[in-house]
Amino acid sequence: MKAPRISRRRALELETRLAAMAQATPPPARRKQAKSRDFDVRKFGAKGDGKTLDTTAFQAAIDAAAASSIPARVLVRGGRRYLLGSLELKGAIDFHLADDAELLISTRRRDYTSAKAFLRAEGADGLRLSGTGSINGRAKEFMRRFDPVDEWWRPKQFRPRLFEFIACHGLEICDFTFGAAPAWGLHLLGCEHVLVDNLKIRNDLDVPNCDGIDPDHCRDVEIRNCDIVCGDDGVVIKTTRQPIDFGPSARIVVKDCVFETQDSALKIGTETTQDIHDVRIERCAIRSSCRSFNIQLRDEGNVYNILVRDLTFSSRFHSPPWWGRGEAFSLTALPRTPESKVGKIHNVRLQNFRGRAENSGRV
Repeated sequence: MKAPRISRRRALELETRLAAMAQATPPPARRKQAKSRDFDVRKFGAKGDGKTLDTTAFQAAIDAAAASSIPARVLVRGGRRYLLGSLELKGAIDFHLADDAELLISTRRRDYTSAKAFLRAEGADGLRLSGTGSINGRAKEFMRRFDPVDEWWRPKQFRPRLFEFIACHGLEICDFTFGAAPAWGLHLLGCEHVLVDNLKIRNDLDVPNCDGIDPDHCRDVEIRNCDIVCGDDGVVIKTTRQPIDFGPSARIVVKDCVFETQDSALKIGTETTQDIHDVRIERCAIRSSCRSFNIQLRDEGNVYNILVRDLTFSSRFHSPPWWGRGEAFSLTALPRTPESKVGKIHNVRLQNFRGRAENSGRV
């Protein structure tokens, strides 16, 4: 079957659209922090000894800050390790991990009100997460055993994501470190106007499904200056099947990031139930991967107006369960099941890729 010919007018339209996407636009500025009132979690009873469960004290500080009529900061002071179950963050607060403060997530299912995530927020407009502290996801403690044949860990039934933010507007996530995620790291679902800047992610390379950052049905997102190590996808843009219509994923920029992974460093899919469009990825360095850039269209949505440029990469085959086979890049549109309707990939440009791969580039 011959590929359809593209008209000269259509080609010019494509050139114009992609050129417009490539134009330098002023990066979103971090919000200027007005003088705020601190809500110190220790004043609400947090021990920070790494043994006492501090969830109640933290949630009380969050709730009090959210109820304040002036700008409020939930202050987590350094020099302590705080053992926590799941927390519900609120809008218009700054959740601040000062200095070397460490959040240590609980491994007990009963300490989680949400079955999915350690830090959760829904409809929390103007939420900010900041600071130089860290979050320890204790991934290996959520695993059953290491499989030496497949070369990865086999998980227990319960393993939470570290973050799940749903329908949040004006979200800012900057500067801190998280690592050892038992499952997905930062999941953004139906969020708009999001800045993710200067995160350090240190997940385990041999733990499956521990994605770095997952924008899912999100719009107007910029991810920049992040250093990401994870066993699964580094940054993966999705539109998962949901009971609520969160809309497409669109106007997403990923730039100036560094990746080390055993899966795709940068990916679109596989969940593509609605359109994903107007994505720009540039100036990223991939120390290791199974595919540098990957589009896996498996559902009824379409993927279009994608510009990926200035990537340096190394791509190789790992053990069989890891999904890639060492491709330089891979673009595929295949039905998820024989009965599935599958959308189309179009208007995609890959520019200035430099690296080494054990396999081909695949379209």
